[in-house]
Amino acid sequence: MRQFFLWVCVFNLIAMLGAGADAAHPGLRRACIEPSLVSVPPSGTQEFKVILDPTLQAKAGAAGLQQAEAYVPAGVSWSVNGIAGGDDGVGHISPDGKYVAPANLPAQHEIHICATVPDAVNPLVRGTVVLGGLPIQYHSVGGWAEPIDKSSGRTSHFAYPHGIGLDGDGNLLIADEKMNRVMRFTADGQYLGLVGEEGQFFEPKIVAVDHTGRICVSDMHPSRPRLQIFDASGKFLFSFAPGGQETGLLRPHGIGFDPQDRLFVVDVDRLRVNAYNPKGEPLFHWGREGVAPGEFNAPHGLVVDQNGEVFVNNYFGPIQKFGADGAFVLSFSHGNPPKGPLYFHNITGDQWGNVYTSVRCEGGYAGAYLEDGSLISVAKYNNNGSFITGFPLSGKRSETSVAVGKDGRVYALFVSETEMGVECFEEGYDDSLRRKP
Repeated sequence: MRQFFLWVCVFNLIAMLGAGADAAHPGLRRACIEPSLVSVPPSGTQEFKVILDPTLQAKAGAAGLQQAEAYVPAGVSWSVNGIAGGDDGVGHISPDGKYVAPANLPAQHEIHICATVPDAVNPLVRGTVVLGGLPIQYHSVGGWAEPIDKSSGRTSHFAYPHGIGLDGDGNLLIADEKMNRVMRFTADGQYLGLVGEEGQFFEPKIVAVDHTGRICVSDMHPSRPRLQIFDASGKFLFSFAPGGQETGLLRPHGIGFDPQDRLFVVDVDRLRVNAYNPKGEPLFHWGREGVAPGEFNAPHGLVVDQNGEVFVNNYFGPIQKFGADGAFVLSFSHGNPPKGPLYFHNITGDQWGNVYTSVRCEGGYAGAYLEDGSLISVAKYNNNGSFITGFPLSGKRSETSVAVGKDGRVYALFVSETEMGVECFEEGYDDSLRRKP
């Protein structure tokens, strides 16, 4: 794990030093936080700082110049786990960025530091504290599954569940590409009904929900691949971006919404990201084939953070972060074949700006191994691309997609030889979590 983490840090440093002002906001500059990820003991302290335009900062330091005040933003406010200034349970942070860890460790050892920077193109700048020196771990807290009928290869509801999302009530929305359905379930697996009607979809891939509760599905219809929009109850509203048009789609996959409910979608075959307004009208697009920073090689998943910045994973890695206008910011989660992460199928995010990606090795769907021999199926990074942790699914389950609830619970959609369903994970400590090859 240490070598994997080191490579992530190197790529992040190179990329972040090359990121400056966002082209869509020429009067604003990009901010970064130091450190991005740090371990702090109980009652320990850690100083965080925010600087603008790290490229200019690095050049000034290399020239032997003192740090100019212009690089240090004014009016920064700090929070811990969403609490202004923090509290006794998660630790306190001063107006100048000095964090003091709690004396008693909380149940969850991962702490989220956020600096709000008014004069930055990315006003929410995040860092991660790991309390107590122990690595962050996730353990299975159950879930639900349906047995596969051997004669049909299907369960009562599934043939091949591919995408998972959450509605505003915490119910699960699952797209099954072979059943050609999008279904709604309670978190514990009670079937609630269809989104849309029978015959509405052809190979639906990904399902996501905007801030008003509207449901969006990427549909792979062979003659008219498209996006379909439904209200919160599952009633069809409209479709858009049909294939065959310059602003249309050839193979839509990952989708996500920014805070203004602009919709971003990955087009795997056109090797680009398209942006649309809430009415489905095209706004802009970016991307081209290649392996250089900002280019795409089989792009698959997409998630948008609270700054409106877009994360896209190439199937063969890496994950790339773009500004709200598509300007390249940084890359992370590079492949490490043959047994390490090689394929990155999809990504999702949480309220703290963290990114979760499903990983597979050269052997296929059975997860991948880190340098310390730990098997993982899901890898977690913070908003700056710093590797936080990874964890496997139970038994011989193979992930197809993941979603994260408002409470931080991870829902992993899976298939296996005998069942299909959802396994749930929460942060905690369980020695049986790590499995060796």
